[in-house]
Amino acid sequence: RLLRIHTSMARLRLVALVATLLAACIVPCEGDTADRRALLPVPTDDIPLNSTEGERLLRDCTHYPGVDVLMHLATQRNQAFCSAATAATLLNAMARTVTAPVDVEFAPYPYFTQRSILQDACVRRVPTHEDGTLMSVKFLATHGATLHEWATYLSCFAEVEHVHAEVSTAAAFRDVVKAAFPTTRGAKAEKFVGINFLRTGVGEAGGGHMSPIAAYDETTDRVLIADVSRYK
Repeated sequence: RLLRIHTSMARLRLVALVATLLAACIVPCEGDTADRRALLPVPTDDIPLNSTEGERLLRDCTHYPGVDVLMHLATQRNQAFCSAATAATLLNAMARTVTAPVDVEFAPYPYFTQRSILQDACVRRVPTHEDGTLMSVKFLATHGATLHEWATYLSCFAEVEHVHAEVSTAAAFRDVVKAAFPTTRGAKAEKFVGINFLRTGVGEAGGGHMSPIAAYDETTDRVLIADVSRYK
């Protein structure tokens, strides 16, 4: 969904900073759309991508990193793997500069998967907030990841900077996104942005969540969140 950026930062923890962000339905939902929307209604101020206005905003947005994020958008393998799915999406989007491993699922083709990321030796050495416990598939499946843990294990593959909302501003967040995403259509982004946000802070049920940012429109002051929980 395309979401308007506000200055309120209450209790949101983000990769950069945002105050109203929510999940994006990146492809048209099929079959049980009405049932799912009854469970997870689109907040009033948000715009689904698979709507006339959403498509227009994506077409006309001022800052666009190209199709790579949407092409490689991963669906999280379970409800605690949002950080791993976001990592896989962003790393595959960076294929020009980051070398992917070969996962047995797609061999012989190199491609980041949630499994290959969590099996990486560097990732398995990342300390977690649980004393004496290192990052692993089991840990992530039962605890999820904090912003710091996510940034730390993602840095095993690429240069990463993470910023908490309480030490930043909405203006600083906008600057980060605008600096990362080209304003010229056809240009390729060299940097990408992921975000960690609180679902209840943007009018949705749930807790902390992570997903990539796929576009920004300065005119309407909205970002497009490509939600890795695509089943929602």
